[in-house]
Amino acid sequence: MNMNDFKIYNKAYPGKLWLATLTLTPLLLLVESILLNGKEIGSLGSLLGIYCLVLAFEIMCSIPVGIVVIVLYFILIEREVSALIIKGIIISTVVLGIFVTFFIMSNGFEWTFSSLYSFTAIVAGLLLRVSPRNQN
Repeated sequence: MNMNDFKIYNKAYPGKLWLATLTLTPLLLLVESILLNGKEIGSLGSLLGIYCLVLAFEIMCSIPVGIVVIVLYFILIEREVSALIIKGIIISTVVLGIFVTFFIMSNGFEWTFSSLYSFTAIVAGLLLRVSPRNQN
């Protein structure tokens, strides 16, 4: 086994984290509004339409943070920082970006959305792998 095999990083990590956060959080918001607020769900078609609109809006709003995270991630893997430290820095950057984005968008602090997006980002960030398993 070559020593360089230990320095292989999952270059898709930031994209997977971004995708997981953007796709799973609206589902959490839907569950939260149904279970905690007692709102009725509409037809499947209307839910799918709303989900697609939310997803499009999320993508547009998250591009600046996404660019920062991608650049930061590739700087960290180029410097061969440990996977644990990379996860900590990237997840912290994403959470900070979420709170700043919602603060700017809502002209103040938005706890519900910020906390659910952050929760999803933290869980996804911890579950996703920065360095792939060694394959023999």
